[in-house]
Amino acid sequence: MDLLTQGMKDILLLSNSITKRQYKKDGWNSILNTLSDIFKSDGAFIGLWEQGFIKLKYSSSLIKSFDSKQYTRLKRVDIKDRKIFKDALIKDGYIKIEDYEHYQYALDEWKSIGLKSLLAVTIRTRKKIYGSLHIVNIKNKLQFKNEHIQILKIIADTIASEIEKETLGRQLKNERDINAQYVKLFNSIALDNKLPDNNLNRWVSNTLYKIKELIEANTVKFIMPSEDMYVSLNADFATILYDEFKKSSLYDLWKQNSADVLEYSDEVLLRGCDRSPKIIRKAIVIPVISNNETIAMLCAGFDKKDKTIDKQRLLLVATILKYFTSLIYTYKNISRISFRLSNTETGLIKAFVSSVEAKDPYTKGHSEHVAIYAKNIGSVLCMDDNEIEALYNAGLLHDIGKIGIPDNILLKPGRLTEHEYEIMKLHPIFSYEIIKNIPKFEKIANCIRHHHEKLNGEGYPDKLKE
Repeated sequence: MDLLTQGMKDILLLSNSITKRQYKKDGWNSILNTLSDIFKSDGAFIGLWEQGFIKLKYSSSLIKSFDSKQYTRLKRVDIKDRKIFKDALIKDGYIKIEDYEHYQYALDEWKSIGLKSLLAVTIRTRKKIYGSLHIVNIKNKLQFKNEHIQILKIIADTIASEIEKETLGRQLKNERDINAQYVKLFNSIALDNKLPDNNLNRWVSNTLYKIKELIEANTVKFIMPSEDMYVSLNADFATILYDEFKKSSLYDLWKQNSADVLEYSDEVLLRGCDRSPKIIRKAIVIPVISNNETIAMLCAGFDKKDKTIDKQRLLLVATILKYFTSLIYTYKNISRISFRLSNTETGLIKAFVSSVEAKDPYTKGHSEHVAIYAKNIGSVLCMDDNEIEALYNAGLLHDIGKIGIPDNILLKPGRLTEHEYEIMKLHPIFSYEIIKNIPKFEKIANCIRHHHEKLNGEGYPDKLKE
C-alpha cells in the first residue's frame, strides 16, 4: 500500500478541518502541526506572496518558536531575492530540496537553524497564486516521493480555496462598507430632500469634511472656477474664498484640464495641493468632469507617501463630487433663475424650458406635451381658466429641475445604477426649489414637486399616499 493510500484518512480529516475553518481558532497552528505529523517532519508553514515579499504568516509550533528578531528573513523576504525559487514553484507547482545545506540558493537564516530538507508546493486557484505551503525537516534529511508531493498539493488546494473565500469575503465586506458610506454621505448631502440652507459656506465645508473623512486625508482642497469657489480644509478649520481662487496653486493644476486622477509626492508639485509640503508627503487629485471638461477639482493631502485610495472608493468620491458640484451650481443659480421667471411671459418660460430640454435631447418636447395634456384634462374636468392656466404652466415647468442633475446621469444611455437613480429622483425637488418663491407660480409649486408621486405611496420624493 502506497503512502498516499495509507495517509488518505488523515488527509481527508485534515481537509475537513480546514473547510470547517478550524484555523480560525489558532491561526492555522493546529492544522500545520497535524500536517507536520502526517509527513513525520519537524514543521510546516504557509508563505504568502504579498506586496513584493514572501511572508511567513502561519506556521507550526516549532517554527513559531524561532526568534523573529534573530531570524528576520524567515518571516519576511524580498521576492526578488527568491526569484529562482519562486520561478521553479510557478513552473512545476512544487520544489523539493533534500539537501538544503548544499542548495545553491539557500537562505543563511535557514542554514543557521540547521534546515536539512524542504518540500514546497504552490497555494493556487485558477485565477491566482497566493503563496506556498512548506514542509521542513531540521533533525535529519528527508527523501520526498511523488506521493509526498501529491499529498501536500491536496492540502494546498484546500488551503487555497479557503484563502480565496476569505479574500472574497473581505472584498464583499469592503464593498458593503463603501456602499454604506456612499448612502450615508449621499443622504447627508441631500438631507430632508432639500437643497442646502441659506448658509452655503457651512454646507460646502461640512460636505467636504465628510469626503475628507471618507478618504482619510489630512487636508483637502477644492476648486470650482465656474462658481469662483476655492475651499481649503485641514483638521481644524475651513477657508472659503470666492474671488481669489486664481491665486491658489490648485488653479494652475485645474487649467491643465486633466481628466485623470493624479498623484504627487514631489515636494515642488505638492505645493499645488498644500503650502506645507513638510507635513504633506503625498497628494491625490480627483477631477470632476462634465461634457469632457474639468469643472472642478479636489486635492487630498496625506502625511504618508505610501497612501493609496482603492478604485471603488475613488469611484465613490468621484460620483459624490459630481453630485456635490451639481448642487452647488443649482443652489447658486436658483435665485437668478427665480428672478428671471418672476418677471417673464409665457414665451420666455418656453424659451427657458427649451434650454433645459436642450441639455437632454431625449425628452425634447416632453414638457410641452405634458402641458397640453394637462390643459385638455382640465378642460374636460370643467376647471376655470385660471386653474387650466396653472395646470399648463405646471406641465411646462415640472422638469426644469433637471438642470441640477449631472450630465453623466441625465444623459446616460444605459440603465441607471441604484445610486444614480436616487440622484435622478431629486429633479422634482430642484424644480420645486426654483419656483416656490415666485408669486405667479406659488400655487403650482407643490403640484410640480409631487408629479412623480403614486397613489400607493411608492412614488417620490415624499412617498405621498392616498
